[in-house]
Order: sequence, then C-alpha cells, then structure tokens
Amino acid sequence: VQKILENKTTESIGLDGFQFQLEDTTSGEKLTVKTNKDGKAIFQLVYTEEDAGKTYTYKDGFKEPFLYQFLLTMTGRLVLYTVMLYLFPLNPDFTVDSQFISMMIALTGIPGTIIGIILSKKLKRQIYLFRFSGIAQSALFFLMILTKSPTVATVSAICLGFVVFISTPSLFTLPTKLPGATPQKVAVILTIYWAAAYSLQMLVYAWVVRLVNTTGWFAAMIFTAIYSLTFLVGTFVL
Repeated sequence: VQKILENKTTESIGLDGFQFQLEDTTSGEKLTVKTNKDGKAIFQLVYTEEDAGKTYTYKDGFKEPFLYQFLLTMTGRLVLYTVMLYLFPLNPDFTVDSQFISMMIALTGIPGTIIGIILSKKLKRQIYLFRFSGIAQSALFFLMILTKSPTVATVSAICLGFVVFISTPSLFTLPTKLPGATPQKVAVILTIYWAAAYSLQMLVYAWVVRLVNTTGWFAAMIFTAIYSLTFLVGTFVL
C-alpha cells in the first residue's frame, strides 16, 4: 500500500484541507480521505482473509535475508543441545557420569530462560547478549569435553545450560521486530525456518552419530563443539 500526501488547494489553509490518498499497488484501488479541522484524517482499511494471504507469501519468505541469517545462527545451538540431551548420555567414557551432565544442562536451562526473559525486556542492544552467549557456549563446551577434572566438567555443564538459554527468549522475538512485521510475515518466516532448521539438524546429528560409531566419542564431541561456533558467527550477520 502506498500513501500519497498532497495539498489539494492552492490557498493558504490551516490544519484541515489536506487529502490522503492510499493506493493498493496490486489492484489499483484508491481510498481518499481529507483532514478535518483538527488536522486528523480517519479511515478504515478492511482486508479479507484472501487479501491477508497475499500480503506475504512463502515466495517472499525465501527472499528474506533474515531467514538465512537466523538459520545460520541457530543451527549450531540446536545441534549442540540435541547432542547433549539425546546422544551424550550414552557416552560411557566421560570424566563424569554422562547422564548427570546432560541433566545438569537441562535443569540449569530453566533459570537461564527466566533470566533471559527479563533481559529481553530490558536490554536495548540485545546483540551483545547474543555474542556473549555464543562465546560462552562454545568455550564452556570445549572446556567440558577437554578437561580431565570431574569438578571442572560439572561446573562447565551447569554454566553451559545457563548461557545457552539466557539468549534464547530474545532470539525468538527477532522475527517480530523485522521491518514491516505482520502476523502473516512472521508466521511464514518461522514456518520456513523451523522446517529448514530441523532438516539441517537431522543431517548434522546423523553425521555426529556416524562419527561416534566410526571414530569415537571424542572426535564426535570436537566436531559438535566446532559446529556450535556457527551461533557466534551468525550473531555478526544478524
């Protein structure tokens, strides 16, 4: 929809007399309204469900750069979290009981999420939170899998669960802050995102499982740690 503002009279006037003309660039239909003595123009646009569906399509969604930036950012985190919750508990050779480590990551995600919700409402520059979370996430995971100390591994796992979730609430509000965001646009982008994210996650997770079966747990965990860095990289393109 285009809005054209023009003064339809050549005389010097007050607040009234300005004419707003809105044109539907698809159908060519026009709506014209003049301002009243208070300088206000009141008009109503009525869209049918069919009209709403045309405002932002899946074709438009695939053209949205944010979709690919968001996918790059989140893929490493999704793979890391999936591996730690569903594959890592089967690791028989870790420094600490692997099931205990996975449980600690899951449990500390709860306070991390609560703090993340609070920060999402207070922080004006959320990108710094994302980058901190990305650096801490990968650093703690590397430390956890490389240390021989049970205490260090346990503390790293506890902190890892917290930093993974502290930025998640803010991240998933980003689509609603896109220019021209509407329920239709956000729904389309997130639908494509989740379909692509889970497909990519499935492929990478399968590769991690293959590494476990062919080269061992250590190589698989190192690969997961390196792949988790896509989150940090993504925060510089969001």
